[in-house]
Amino acid sequence: MKRYQYIAQQFARVGYFDDVDTARANTILRALEDYVKKHFPRGSGFDNGTSLDVGGTRENRIAFSTAFHHMDTHGGYDGWTEHQIILTPDFRWGFNLRVTGRDRNDIKDYAANCFAHALNEDVGDGLGSVEDIVK
Repeated sequence: MKRYQYIAQQFARVGYFDDVDTARANTILRALEDYVKKHFPRGSGFDNGTSLDVGGTRENRIAFSTAFHHMDTHGGYDGWTEHQIILTPDFRWGFNLRVTGRDRNDIKDYAANCFAHALNEDVGDGLGSVEDIVK
């Protein structure tokens, strides 16, 4: 299973449990948010890391929030750009990826490549279920 599939699956579980067991839904959501922080771009310009945009994520869309810390030609930091990374389903390729925000120094292409790589990583057999993670 790919990371984007895992996130979509677990977010759907949050929605299910939200109606029947709010505490369990919140536990799954916290575990999912921690998973995103751990496995998605952080550092190397993404100095504030990446977070799951819970309000922008739904059944047919996954959204992340991030920012990029730009440097000038002398190696000094000279500002930030803020971005949403938005995934929607695509039957041929798995997902469409869109990067919002200002395209300073062609950062949107770089961000798209970083996120596409992270999203297409295999979750792996060692992850276990969310119940294993939240115990």
